[in-house]
Amino acid sequence: MAMQVEFHGRYSVERLCRLNNYVQTASLCRVMSVAVLSPLPCLILAIMVEAVPLTAPEAGVRANWVFLIRFGFVAGLMVGSMVFQMGQNVPALIVKTRHIVTIAVLSAGASVVTLYAVASATVFPVPFTMLLASPPSIVVYGVCFAIFWGAQFKANSSIQKKWNSRRRC
Repeated sequence: MAMQVEFHGRYSVERLCRLNNYVQTASLCRVMSVAVLSPLPCLILAIMVEAVPLTAPEAGVRANWVFLIRFGFVAGLMVGSMVFQMGQNVPALIVKTRHIVTIAVLSAGASVVTLYAVASATVFPVPFTMLLASPPSIVVYGVCFAIFWGAQFKANSSIQKKWNSRRRC
């Protein structure tokens, strides 16, 4: 089941009925457990990423290869989660694990290569790193989308309708 955080003031009757059913059937202990434990995986992952020791920035980009790996890992997780959510929000679109992993790895690779090239040519650390590395990542994402799902997207009008309804939100 996918979860959309922002509804822009609109909730479906189905969602309200599911929420009412959950409130009526779940115990207070379960509700509190879900509220407290749900953020833990993200928190643990963030702490693990930040716990990796880095070389001093003055040493340059080549000496900071651990930073590049860490950056690639974070970029891959972000793109992978985007692809996963796309599959959850458009169920008619067949999104396989290999699609998620391939797009995440290729997009992260494009981001890291871009960051490395700019840092080698200019200064390290590069200001606004994520802003700099996002365009190549999105290009890779778009190309992979066209390769993996282009034919399916064109052939299935329900996917197009679902896609267009999500874009307007």
